[in-house]
Amino acid sequence: MGHLSTECGWCGRYSNMTPHGERSITGRTPSATPKDWYTIHQACLCDHCGGLNVAVGKVGGLRNETDDLSDALVQRWVPDAVQPVEYEHVPKAISSVASEAHGCRSAGHLRGAVALARSVVESTAKAKGITSGSLDKKIDQTFENGLIREHVKEAAHEVRFGGNEVAHGDLIAQPLSVEDATEILGLMDEILEEVFESPGRVAERKRKRLERKGAGQAPIPVAAPAPATPHSNTLRQPGRSRIDPSQT
Repeated sequence: MGHLSTECGWCGRYSNMTPHGERSITGRTPSATPKDWYTIHQACLCDHCGGLNVAVGKVGGLRNETDDLSDALVQRWVPDAVQPVEYEHVPKAISSVASEAHGCRSAGHLRGAVALARSVVESTAKAKGITSGSLDKKIDQTFENGLIREHVKEAAHEVRFGGNEVAHGDLIAQPLSVEDATEILGLMDEILEEVFESPGRVAERKRKRLERKGAGQAPIPVAAPAPATPHSNTLRQPGRSRIDPSQT
């Protein structure tokens, strides 16, 4: 059996896939010839998590349809490998789009991934009150406001350039590659790290420290008021006058 490996559609790990059961060959027609290609489905188990994945490929043509199915002949895997990406301190409206961008990349929808990454950059600027001007101007203003460092500003512009290429159809001569899309999403994550994730972790650490400090302090006791002293009816002694307390 040929070597089969891919990103598991269940655990997201790149793992060896062990064939499980008999493969299924479909697509034959009465007029089929030995040179025709047929679709093959091979069930496989992920060596990491045991999840069931199905390799879809081609057999036949100049090859014998009983030949082993290998990575070179696999066209796609079912289910698509979608690696979940979570953000702890990014606003939900932005983190959901960023996670969707990673999902698109994992599923092979590269242009969609890059277009969403561009949207994330613009939404990040708007979340910080920078709402006017083009995305180019928004990124520069984000830097001028001290929200990102200079190299992160350049990262944001690279994401913008990638999104513009997708939006304006500049990919005809050189299609977008998996490596390009992966790098652009990595830059998108650096922007989210700079603006939301890192400040959020610092704020969380500070909050926990203050809570711990407050919990360790003993409450300051409040002194009870002194009891009132009743006035005594002292008898007048010779040579001394009685003092009226209300006049002291």
